[in-house]
Amino acid sequence: MYFMGPGKFKDSAPLRTALALVLLGALLCPGLPAKQVRAQSKAYHEDHVKAAFIFNLTKFVTWPHQPSRATAEPFTIYVVGEQSIQDILKRIVENESINGRPIVVKWNEVYDSADACQILFLDANYRQQWPRIYNDVRDRHILTVADFDTFCELGGIIHAGRRDQRLIISLNIKAAKRAGLRVDSKLLRMASIVEE
Repeated sequence: MYFMGPGKFKDSAPLRTALALVLLGALLCPGLPAKQVRAQSKAYHEDHVKAAFIFNLTKFVTWPHQPSRATAEPFTIYVVGEQSIQDILKRIVENESINGRPIVVKWNEVYDSADACQILFLDANYRQQWPRIYNDVRDRHILTVADFDTFCELGGIIHAGRRDQRLIISLNIKAAKRAGLRVDSKLLRMASIVEE
């Protein structure tokens, strides 16, 4: 999918590839200035980068309960916040699967329930909902991700943001362990480890 104008997308494979490359570059070069990443992907809005980041986390995290291919339970990504991120994410995950499980994206501006989701992304503009979400998901096998600075200190697992024009990734290992998630060593090396 590549950008052709407001709301018009065509052929999803090139966009997925481009976004994956942008994220891979950011993950493999955590000190790369965000300005350079933006220059390489001028045509993509910040929401595209967030959506690609969320999707690519599936390659760096292992969940404890992996249903067999026969059950084909969907792998669910729940977005709380701006609908634009959900719309882009839906296009990115179209025809994608994780261990034979189709990926579905659920969205709401107001958190309702994280039942059956594996990733929950909370948009920074909706951070006031975090205490309620945290109480509901803190002991469940859910990877929580957000883009506001204090997220990991408040019990969230992964924060992705920018500081001094650089992409930063923060990781709360204690929260990941509590959720029963295994984080790949590549992501551990790129992230700043944060304590609650």
